[in-house]
Amino acid sequence: MSPAPAAKGKIAVLIEEHFDQTEYRAFNEYFPRAGYEVEYVSHLWGQPSLTFGSNPDNGYVEEHLTVTTEVASISPHDYKGLILIGAYAMDRLRYQVEVPGPHSRNKAPAVEFLRAASAVEGLKIGTICHSLWLLCADRQLLEGRRVTCAHNIVCDVENAGAEVVYEGDGTADLVVDGDLVTAKHPEVTAQFMDTFVREIEAAERNRQEQFMPEQQRIRAAVEGYAEAFSKRDRDGFVALLAEDVVQYEPVGSPANRGKGAVTAFFDGVFDVIDRLEFRVTDVVITGDEAAFSFHITAHTKDGKVVEDRGIDTFRVGADGLITEIKGYHDDAHTQVAGG
Repeated sequence: MSPAPAAKGKIAVLIEEHFDQTEYRAFNEYFPRAGYEVEYVSHLWGQPSLTFGSNPDNGYVEEHLTVTTEVASISPHDYKGLILIGAYAMDRLRYQVEVPGPHSRNKAPAVEFLRAASAVEGLKIGTICHSLWLLCADRQLLEGRRVTCAHNIVCDVENAGAEVVYEGDGTADLVVDGDLVTAKHPEVTAQFMDTFVREIEAAERNRQEQFMPEQQRIRAAVEGYAEAFSKRDRDGFVALLAEDVVQYEPVGSPANRGKGAVTAFFDGVFDVIDRLEFRVTDVVITGDEAAFSFHITAHTKDGKVVEDRGIDTFRVGADGLITEIKGYHDDAHTQVAGG
């Protein structure tokens, strides 16, 4: 397998005995070169590892793979995509030891994982040839979806409620329906992989575009907070605060709860300080929170100059207002001169 770095994340490939060796070889070469780590996962039946062999396409088993990742122990959120390898492996993965009765829910670990993966918005799921068999284990995974597959399993797929797409006198080579990418046969593996990566990266761009406005709102709150102190802009400071804002300044001290209490903190600063410069030196934003380092130069009313370095964290609501402030600074990062 190529040692190329997996800078873009991981693609999980579900696998079992009788996997397609053409796809296996192609995945190992293409995805690492495109920047993705390939992680093979399966149900290990309580063992630390299991070794699977490929289909004996040329009369003997040419490829073997030892898998150490249990499908029941992983989260779909850790992957950029999920591929179900072709040939007969997926039929084996939908096997369950007990079937309690008619219309009972399939509880095979790979099927349970597929349900969880299908619920993750933007997570691409890919199948080739026979591997749609695994989705047939739960009609809700396929009902109403536009797909393609090997001719051998068309009846299974249509009985599971899917709409098989046809071209000419057979099933289509490739179909994309939302987060589901399906291919007809190993002969179109190259086209499938190109499309699968394009779909992953388009979803990532969309996610970043949706997330960016939130980052911009949070960054604006940080910058506005620093500017309000630097300009002694009380109205501007108040406008940044949610009604139920909570402030810990510094962490470990009693909380200031509500816009009025936090505004009183602002007023208290300027009871003793004539002017100050509040410089934000670095900002890290994750979700609805920001952590930023700062350097304050404050000129007190009794002639002292205070240099203070520390870290603040904010939580910011969807409306761009600050809901929580935590301050981290100590004497070791404060210098006082003059006076």
